[in-house]
Amino acid sequence: MRTGLSKSEVMMVLQEMSEVILYFNKDGIPVKLPGVGTFTPSVDGEGTYNIGLRADVELKNGINDHNAYQGEVKNNEHVGWTNEQYKELWDTEHPADPLEI
Repeated sequence: MRTGLSKSEVMMVLQEMSEVILYFNKDGIPVKLPGVGTFTPSVDGEGTYNIGLRADVELKNGINDHNAYQGEVKNNEHVGWTNEQYKELWDTEHPADPLEI
């Protein structure tokens, strides 16, 4: 809305960006997009390749800024719980399948 670009132009740019990230990551080269983050290729122990995204610090700080997030938080009453508290809740709701920590 603020760039003056049409929806189709924005979609084209995003598709091109996706292809560039894949191109460089296939060669083992991380891709840093200022303001977005760094896309880094990796491989797990079973040989599966992945692309990880480490979000830009300012992007993360923006969502964590006081009162910035306006969406719904499900189970908000559980924020800050310890593993032991989650275990107690699980064990209460699933007595036949207790958790081991």
